[in-house]
Amino acid sequence: MRSTRRLTLTEAGSLFYHRGVALLKAAENLQDDVRGSHVGLSGELRITTTPEYGAQVIIPALAEFSQRHPALRVRHVSSSHHADLISERFDVAIRLGTLADSR
Repeated sequence: MRSTRRLTLTEAGSLFYHRGVALLKAAENLQDDVRGSHVGLSGELRITTTPEYGAQVIIPALAEFSQRHPALRVRHVSSSHHADLISERFDVAIRLGTLADSR
């Protein structure tokens, strides 16, 4: 409600405000709980890239990534040949360029 001197919430507005504050607080608590239970990444991540992409993108990013995920070992292999992801056990392969026609 508004008068010439002040502004106050209606009963419905007050209810909306107080419940909204409680919902926001509950959402923040939920985020904190989820973050607290997050164990993080662990194990080994095997990546293969072209030498150029590895040198320009992957290697510079690995230092920060490794600090953020200390329990994860990253093995990066730079190679110009197309790796067989299954037999060479790579999790990620990044190649740039035009693909040969597979037909």
